[in-house]
Amino acid sequence: MISDTSEPARQQESGTPGEPQAVLQQIEEIAHLAAQINRESESAATASLQQYKQLRVLEQVIDGLAVHTDNDELLADAMEQVAMMTGSAEVWVVEATEAGALGMVHMLGEVVVGESDLPLEIAALCESVFYQQPHPSRLRMTLADGKTATAMPILMHQRFFGSLVFTTSGASPISDELRDRLLHSILRYVAISLENRHFIESLNEMIVEVVCGFSLAIESRDSYTGGHVQRVTAYAVALAQALGMSDEDQSIVRLGGLLHDIGKVAIPDDILNKAEKLTPEEFDIIKVHPVVGHEILKRIPHLDRANQIVRHHHERWDGQGYPDKLAGQQIPVLSRVLAIADSYDAMTSDRSYRETKTHEEAMDEIRQCAGTQFDPEMAEVFCRFSEPTLAKAGEIMHEWIQSKDHSNGLSIDQLIAMKKPRLPQVI
Repeated sequence: MISDTSEPARQQESGTPGEPQAVLQQIEEIAHLAAQINRESESAATASLQQYKQLRVLEQVIDGLAVHTDNDELLADAMEQVAMMTGSAEVWVVEATEAGALGMVHMLGEVVVGESDLPLEIAALCESVFYQQPHPSRLRMTLADGKTATAMPILMHQRFFGSLVFTTSGASPISDELRDRLLHSILRYVAISLENRHFIESLNEMIVEVVCGFSLAIESRDSYTGGHVQRVTAYAVALAQALGMSDEDQSIVRLGGLLHDIGKVAIPDDILNKAEKLTPEEFDIIKVHPVVGHEILKRIPHLDRANQIVRHHHERWDGQGYPDKLAGQQIPVLSRVLAIADSYDAMTSDRSYRETKTHEEAMDEIRQCAGTQFDPEMAEVFCRFSEPTLAKAGEIMHEWIQSKDHSNGLSIDQLIAMKKPRLPQVI
């Protein structure tokens, strides 16, 4: 008997019912999973690229700030970077003082502006950041013009150096995440810069106190020239002002004047305090004091230019001075300033072996020696001073020497700048 096997055979060939649909479903799931993996890979690649771009921007900002050695330039560049990343046209760095939140004010587009130029709302925001403990990472305030002001503290080692403030009126041109990372990096650089500046301030303050101490020590040794160092310094600063010299040059003249006779510490007392006229041999001994003073100070780099004054304040325009017989423009310009002031005080000070000259007689002598002993242009300017003007300059210098108020110092962006109060104009 022949059996019919065609149906089972067909079932065997085609498999169980519904199997093709299951396979198709598995294929679809695999395809969906592959698409999901592809999307995640693309997302991860995009995120990595975005992170790379952010790091590149951060690196560029840091590199841009790192090249600066001048504090004001770094702050100006930092404010420009803040403006670009926030879309702000108003950015301030407001330095704090020991007494409060408001000190020196730096503004976008300006070098330094006064506290009075700071909008009252911005000043109030800075004070809020300063007085809140712990200092908030940021404070925001809606201003009267509808803009939003944001203030962030400038901190280093838990020390508050000031506030970074900017205003915004719309969306940031970059992502919030990147903006915040950049802002915190900029704050670190600004904090480091201000910390370094405070260190230089302290160093310069120490230098000026030491210099003032040296000056008083020099005065105490010479019984015939009491007040000479202070008067010479006062007259030299007055001349530097009249010549239109910069604050930096005036501060160097001030230092050089206070130190110009420091080399006399090596002169024996019997020569230094001799009542009679010196012999040629004794005068030769006196003539070494500029070199001695220069040797004493040359190991202090901050005093390099002031030390030129110490060495060359006895040079003459005609080359007949000492110790190096420099002539004319070879003599450092600030040394020429002090040479006139030193000679005027020597002529108008009491000496037992010669008559003291009056103000008018001393000025006549300086006019006669212009072009031989003195720089002729400087001598002409000095001879315009009245006796009361020079007396007033001496009073101002005495007050400056005695002052303990360091709240209004000269520019510290120059290493030589001092933290003593700025001397008022005397002419």
